[in-house]
Amino acid sequence: GVSRSNITLEPTAGTRLGTVSLVAAGSLLAGALQAVRNPPAAAADPIHALRPLAVSTVLLDYLEATDPDEITLTKEARAQVATGFQRLMAYRRPDGSFAAVLDDDAEGDVLMTAMAARWLSRSAR
Repeated sequence: GVSRSNITLEPTAGTRLGTVSLVAAGSLLAGALQAVRNPPAAAADPIHALRPLAVSTVLLDYLEATDPDEITLTKEARAQVATGFQRLMAYRRPDGSFAAVLDDDAEGDVLMTAMAARWLSRSAR
């Protein structure tokens, strides 16, 4: 996996600058683990409503591949998938599409429907 971060280096005056190399170690999923353990924030829009579902789905895929016996985290992640699913269903329209706003009169949105279909399909595994 690849992790990205911004780092600011502030050399002292008169220091000759050259190439900088940074090596880091640690869990690439530390943020995902923390996100699963914290209750999800209120969803201001449908993309944020997808967050618990998406993060937990990725975490479950990782746990299945690396440590299938990790029961506690798996239970927590599955609970977040269920929460994300319920939040996402609030945006579902009677025709099966997903709206971009929580409004009974809102029409389905192509982007939101595509995002919902992607994560629902992936989390179904």
